[in-house]
Amino acid sequence: MNFTRNIYLSWNTWSIFIVFIFGYLIIGFINQTFILTEDFYYDYLYGQVEDSRLDELVSKTKNFSKFKIIWEPIAALLYVLGTAFCINLGLMHQDDKISFAEIFRITLVSYLIFIIPNFIRIFYYIDKTEFSLSEFNNYSIGSLSFLLSEDDSYWIIYIFRTLNIFEFIYWFLLVAGVKTITGWDNDRSTRLVLISYGVGLLFWMTVHLYVTMVVFNKQ
Repeated sequence: MNFTRNIYLSWNTWSIFIVFIFGYLIIGFINQTFILTEDFYYDYLYGQVEDSRLDELVSKTKNFSKFKIIWEPIAALLYVLGTAFCINLGLMHQDDKISFAEIFRITLVSYLIFIIPNFIRIFYYIDKTEFSLSEFNNYSIGSLSFLLSEDDSYWIIYIFRTLNIFEFIYWFLLVAGVKTITGWDNDRSTRLVLISYGVGLLFWMTVHLYVTMVVFNKQ
């Protein structure tokens, strides 16, 4: 208990926030500078578009990649805020007087676990010469997605990719964080995370799959 209390309560929220944002900016910079390079996009797009449009398309893709460097930490932060909001709703339902700032801190600290698979992907692809853009984007260490192929339906690939070992570690860290700030036992904290974040995650996955497969017609 003292160990988790030190992790979740002794760290300054702004310090965690800076580490969080800086970590994802570094990951995005390395990906776009050393892996998804201009040469990669030329090789990847060559033969898929007319030669006269190749330079223009590569230039647009690289410009979009610069935007992704900024967008990815923002997207991760929005996910953390969504998780904190779900847990906060669950705590409000049980009439607990825990502040949103405390909930946000434990979700932010817990989400740092996802920096690890991002760095693993960097080390895996940094010297790899032949791979597709979808292979890079769908890479998921610790999941069962390696059993699938790119020809499988998007929905099953997405589910297998989402439910990976780091996601389960995130659940465990959220439970530990809830226990720390509430003083509840393990069973009650687990139920709270299950009915709050678990339901929120299921809703998010459903919306994502609907938008991707119905609106953007990705099968």
